Amino acid sequence: ILADAGLPPNNQSRLEQLEVVAPDFAAELRQHLAAGGRFPNWTDAALRPLIPDAERRPKLLAGVRQAPDAFWRETIPRAVQWPEAPVGVLLFSRSYEGTARVAHERRWPLRRLSANNHFLCLSDEHAVAEELVVLADDLTRSSAA
Repeated sequence: ILADAGLPPNNQSRLEQLEVVAPDFAAELRQHLAAGGRFPNWTDAALRPLIPDAERRPKLLAGVRQAPDAFWRETIPRAVQWPEAPVGVLLFSRSYEGTARVAHERRWPLRRLSANNHFLCLSDEHAVAEELVVLADDLTRSSAA
C-alpha cells in the first residue's frame, strides 16, 4: 500500500520528480539549495495547522533530518518490474496525484481522504487507519478475483 507516496520514475532525482509534479516548488527548492539551504526546513509554526497536537509536532521536528543538495540531485534507480504483488494507493494530500493517475491506469485500488494534509497520520490517525483497512480489503478481493 502506497500511503500518500509517489512512484519514482526510472533514473530521475527527487528534484527532477518535483519539477514534473510541482514545478513552482521545485524552482523554489532549487534556488534554496543553490544558496546552501537544506530541506525540509519546517518550523513548529508552519506545522501547527497540519499537526495540531502540541506533543506530536516537536517529536516530528526532532526526527527530521535536513537533506543537502546532493540528496535532492541523487538519481534514484527503480526496479525494472513491479513486484508480483497487489498494489493499492491511499492519498490524503494533492501532492501525489501522479500516483493516483498510475493507480487508475493500472487499475489498482485507490482510496482518498480529502484532508489535503500529508501529515494526516499525526492528526487523524483513526481516519487513516480506517481507510487502510478498507484498502487492504479491496486488495484482498481484487487479488482473489
